[in-house]
Amino acid sequence: DPDQSIYGFRGSDARCFSRLTEDRPDTRLIRLCRNYRSSPEIIGCALPVIARNASGAGERKLEAQRPPAGRVRLLTAADEFAEALFAAKEIGRMVGGMDMLEATGRGSRSFSDIALLYRTHKQAELLEKCLAIEGIPYIVTGRDDFLLDPAVEGMRAFFGWLLQPEDRYGLAQALVNLFDIKRPQAEDWCGSWRTDREKAVETAKAAGGPPARWIEMAERYGPLVRKDKPRKLLDGLAAGLGLDKNPAVEKLVGASLFYDRMEAFLQNLTLGGEADVSRSGGKTYSADAVTLMTLHGAKGLEFPAVFLCGLRRGALPLETPGRPVDLEEERRLFYVGLTRAKEELVLLAGREPSAFAADLPEALLERGRAAEQKQPYGGKQLSLF
Repeated sequence: DPDQSIYGFRGSDARCFSRLTEDRPDTRLIRLCRNYRSSPEIIGCALPVIARNASGAGERKLEAQRPPAGRVRLLTAADEFAEALFAAKEIGRMVGGMDMLEATGRGSRSFSDIALLYRTHKQAELLEKCLAIEGIPYIVTGRDDFLLDPAVEGMRAFFGWLLQPEDRYGLAQALVNLFDIKRPQAEDWCGSWRTDREKAVETAKAAGGPPARWIEMAERYGPLVRKDKPRKLLDGLAAGLGLDKNPAVEKLVGASLFYDRMEAFLQNLTLGGEADVSRSGGKTYSADAVTLMTLHGAKGLEFPAVFLCGLRRGALPLETPGRPVDLEEERRLFYVGLTRAKEELVLLAGREPSAFAADLPEALLERGRAAEQKQPYGGKQLSLF
């Protein structure tokens, strides 16, 4: 689908389809026009958006095969915090049983039915905070900034080195980022480890301080690295080094909950793509959890209910200083986001909405303010005991 070519920064080019027909004039084009995912209202909003992009195959046609499910909601939020708070409270209502039945006429949803989509990982921070406050379980999918934290890089390198003791580069990274040893000294320790490990261990213990700490942790977790689960290993090392309150390390632990073996976990962090790296928002993993991901990561997926966040000027299309905006690709991203929803789509816009919002047909929209709640929120769960 040329309208879902959204990886231009990786070399993807939607023009490959037209180039094929130029190179092979005898090519036969067969269009797949039936959409079995989204409601007519969602398709009706998505088509006018993508129609603004040039098409080499004539008029776009997409026929929704699902029954009508209600208009798309386009809500304005005062700021990013108001947007995130509304999303969290609205999700609480959507899974709240009778309140949701009365508000929409549909059955209540489970957390796993719902996705929050956004343009960049930075937008997820406030969403995570508000979901946590509301006690809503969530999973964040995609490669975000916590992987660049020095402590996280050090922990990854340390366990990678324990799995492969010949990895001199990994050892150096661990010594520098985790044990606070200067780069020249770290290189010296790497050399000592390679030439005579027993002597290196004795020398490090005698030296005390960071070198002795390195050997202590290596001797503690070396025998366990292929036995214990990643979460247990990471929790133990973080506590031993006083990193258990580091937010980035907490996120690393959250990402480890999906794995039983450290080797598989580290391989995923190194080689996994945007949609392959996930982390839980809590200390435990729940299969019934809201999904948070970028528009790029959402490609190919579908959810009964979708919140598309940050539909505001500067965020979508994304404006980056010193870099021209590819409006056609940004519009394709918006189109991908719209068509991830099966039944319910909520668009959260700012005071200055995205220019893309003007392409949405008014007849299919339900406008409002994100601060408004149709039903009171904040009731308490009654005890059965």
